[in-house]
Amino acid sequence: MDYNDQLKTLSECIFALESSSTTDLEEILESGSLANVQVYKNRLIETVSRVLRVHYPATYLRANDVHFKRLCVSFIVDIGITTYNIDDLARRFSSFLEETVGDHEDELLVQLAKIDQLWSFASLDGISEVTVLSGTLYIWQDIIANQPSNRSFDPSKFETIELAEVAGEPVLRLISSI
Repeated sequence: MDYNDQLKTLSECIFALESSSTTDLEEILESGSLANVQVYKNRLIETVSRVLRVHYPATYLRANDVHFKRLCVSFIVDIGITTYNIDDLARRFSSFLEETVGDHEDELLVQLAKIDQLWSFASLDGISEVTVLSGTLYIWQDIIANQPSNRSFDPSKFETIELAEVAGEPVLRLISSI
């Protein structure tokens, strides 16, 4: 079994809910302890959840702590351990939410995650703009400012938002509406 196969099997076993997979896990770990693997799993979930809270603050605040952690667990189980860099995983969270919108049924959460991703990763990913539903930027700004928002988004219209620099500070601004 090559390294990538071992990593894939280990990832599947760690997040499997069936006890039948412990045999595969024991083969990979050989003399390792399954109890340590459970600790590793819990620490990994907590670490990924903490990193995602930092990179997706409006998404986190919209979802609340319990729902956000559930989304993080679903994300990790779906993606698996595919990289040693948690920030690489974090970049995929917005896409995961968009692909699974039917599971959590919160389109605003998906739209906020797109803006959070732009804000957190634009300089690393080379992206400078994102298209979201009309009104989402103002909701995002209210959430980040910790202000109650009575605004809503319009699912029939879209806006393109860019990350720009004004007086040396990053800002999000609306560049077009469709």
